[in-house]
Amino acid sequence: MDADGGHDERETKGEADDRQAPEMLIVFRVGELCLGIDVRHVREVARAIPLSALLPNAGGVAGMISLRGESTAVVDLSTLLGVSCEQRDRRARMIAVHHNCATVCLLVDQIDGLRDVTGADLESPPPVVADVNIRWLDYVTRSTTGELIGVVNVDRMLSQVSLAGVEVETASV
Repeated sequence: MDADGGHDERETKGEADDRQAPEMLIVFRVGELCLGIDVRHVREVARAIPLSALLPNAGGVAGMISLRGESTAVVDLSTLLGVSCEQRDRRARMIAVHHNCATVCLLVDQIDGLRDVTGADLESPPPVVADVNIRWLDYVTRSTTGELIGVVNVDRMLSQVSLAGVEVETASV
């Protein structure tokens, strides 16, 4: 209940955890999937650049780049999500996000833009969402055209990616 004696929005929606609903999303595409990340987690968005160190079979990390003079792991979301990506074009971007006091870049196929979700219907992901690992999603919402947008919990997703060993092994790159 809130101070006025009514139910707050989280109680009404049945949310029992402490997640804070996003107000603004960066909406992007990975294959056919439309996903979003809370802008509060984003450091910057940049054109995709060639990786300076390729890391095959590195627990979800595709390679490393130097971002603003800092060695940064790059996670290819198409590989992580098991989504086919036949060929990336000039629309591919890297979204630099904060994770565990470090920066990690997420390689995506394209950015669709910003989406203000203040007051939007943010719902728990339905159990039938099979294209994305559902435990990585905090919410789903709709675009202005009605397309479903999965709101990714960056920390939960990246906690399943082996980053620590990669950073140590490639510190000299």
